[in-house]
Amino acid sequence: MGLQARNVAFAVLLLMLVVAPAVLASTIDEAQVRGEIRIEFEEGAVLEIGGLDKNGIVLSVRVPETAGAEFEKDYGSHEVYLQYTTLVPEGQTFTITAHLQQPKHLPEGLALVVTAEIENENDIYAGNPGTPGQAVLSVHSGNPQPIVTGIGTCVTGTGGEAGGPLPKGVKLSYSLLETDVGAIRAGQYKVKIVFTIGS
Repeated sequence: MGLQARNVAFAVLLLMLVVAPAVLASTIDEAQVRGEIRIEFEEGAVLEIGGLDKNGIVLSVRVPETAGAEFEKDYGSHEVYLQYTTLVPEGQTFTITAHLQQPKHLPEGLALVVTAEIENENDIYAGNPGTPGQAVLSVHSGNPQPIVTGIGTCVTGTGGEAGGPLPKGVKLSYSLLETDVGAIRAGQYKVKIVFTIGS
């Protein structure tokens, strides 16, 4: 009889331990409050030329040592990059164009070729940098020419300048194209290229 009593008591205590939490939980009322958060991304773009020193870029052409041979060209060694940060609206892209600020400063018979390229994916920090291309600029080139198209939201990097990320951006290279050799005249010429980013 005493043994049965102990078993019953144990069973009742165990049942109370299992059931009690469920009973307690059912007595708690839930309360909710809501706070609205607005997230705004403002459309825009900033553009810079990285790696351009105060002396600019020098492209030189000279007469060769061998008579009858083509001109010798020296484009120097430079690391120049287009660097940009963009926030693009849904369904749109940005384009970078290039044009000569004063086309008449470039001699007749000669075109300045500007080539943009992404040498490897590590040159871009994050996002969609677009598709690089080429612009051929001369006294007759007229309207600005696209040099990078299809740009989405992107952070190219700054090459580590101004505390920015290390990737350098879209590399630029410059070369000369003779369109009319007979029209070219010896001399020193200075031209400025204007790069513009927009939709």
